[in-house]
Amino acid sequence: PGGGEGEGVEPQIDIREKVKSMQGSANRAKVDLDELLHQSELSGQSLRQVEKAVAAFMNRQHAAALGDFVLTFNADVSARASKANAFMNGSFRIPQGTLLAVDNKGLTIEATIEQTGFFGNTKTEVETYRVEYPDGATCEDADTFKTLVMRMLRECNRLEETSNVLDMPDVGSRGWRIPNNLFLNQVPCDPSIRDWFYRDACDAVQVALNDADLLKETNGRIKMEVLPPELNPEMDTFRVGTMLELVRELAIRIAVVEGKRVKVCIQGSLGEGFFTGMPLMLSGMRRVLEGMDWQSQPGDMYEGILIDDVVNRRTGQVFTKGNPEGKVAFAEVGSQHVDDRDEVFIIIAPQSMIGASVYEPLSEMVQEINGRPTILINPRLQDRPSSGGVMRLSGRAERIAFAESFKDIYHFRLLYKGSTFMFPIKGALRMSCANSKFWTVFQRQPFTQADGKEAEAYAPLATFESEPSPQQITDIMKPVATA
Repeated sequence: PGGGEGEGVEPQIDIREKVKSMQGSANRAKVDLDELLHQSELSGQSLRQVEKAVAAFMNRQHAAALGDFVLTFNADVSARASKANAFMNGSFRIPQGTLLAVDNKGLTIEATIEQTGFFGNTKTEVETYRVEYPDGATCEDADTFKTLVMRMLRECNRLEETSNVLDMPDVGSRGWRIPNNLFLNQVPCDPSIRDWFYRDACDAVQVALNDADLLKETNGRIKMEVLPPELNPEMDTFRVGTMLELVRELAIRIAVVEGKRVKVCIQGSLGEGFFTGMPLMLSGMRRVLEGMDWQSQPGDMYEGILIDDVVNRRTGQVFTKGNPEGKVAFAEVGSQHVDDRDEVFIIIAPQSMIGASVYEPLSEMVQEINGRPTILINPRLQDRPSSGGVMRLSGRAERIAFAESFKDIYHFRLLYKGSTFMFPIKGALRMSCANSKFWTVFQRQPFTQADGKEAEAYAPLATFESEPSPQQITDIMKPVATA
């Protein structure tokens, strides 16, 4: 009585704004949408177009490495150095070189050679040498040239210099980069950032499906590791919706752009009798996948893309009428679900459970597929031993060999400090067969913009020919951490 209107009523709080405030996202710089959209474009620069820029850069930044190139990759010079240094170690050196010319088969380098005599007298001579690319490789474009030079640097034990060549100004594509201001520890992340991951992964799949040599080498067995927090099945930040959006984009890219019939598979229950079940992250995923908006209704963009009817499993009502001539179908993991008409298979996060192995149904299915492209997304094929005798030493070699038979075509995962999990993000590891076939270790660099906004950038530290080990990643991150 006597109280004002609304007295005692708590004001309504927008929970989304409260979460943003708790995360500090309101004071964070926004991601550059144009960078997200165009980051993966290939430059198309020919080697001839960038020859002068490359020579100037290498002579300014990597003169010592050019000397090592002559010492390592010119057979005559290497033999002379080995003979001289066998008699007196360090008597034959090439402290630096000057890049005179580049072409599709190699480099022309003017090298400064220092030879020290028995009594300490040093003779210096400057000569021009030819250095061919390793293994007779050739290149016609800027991107291939940078890849070959980074390989040569690694073989000369100059790993840290590979990042500098990768980031050579105005030379080559920028598809290897990770865009600024992703702030991936914010879950859910901005939809535009998720879309960038989807496009990035789809580009890798499309390139892989058009690479006949890759598919022949792997017998069609390829895999992707797409592991920002929302897609990492080992984190409680995993979101089924994000995973299925990625799968939908992949399936549509394969079906519409490549014109291939694709089957999307999710493993069913594993085990026997009372001990049947499936991993929690996959539980109910098939139902959600079928119920998504595939824009397959009459008049929609992808009308008729779904092969089978989409049915309400409770009432039996048909939501979407299937089209026998469609391009996308759904199934469980198992050899009985392989159709002769299927051209590409996507298998979502196959994984074993304690007491039940996914190896048997998955390997039998892959055998039935018989070389057609099979894409595993975020597989977890390691053994999960249990007291029931499942996944013991017997057959372990075969299971490991099967898991290793799938080749990476895309990899993105975050790197964390020591034993911490998800926070703080220290860097990332990325590889894509579409625009960066090498593996790049990045360091996350937070900073404050002139306007006071928090920002972040991912700076490359080194590139590797294959996936680096945890120790290699630790070693390359240590100098930065202690700087």
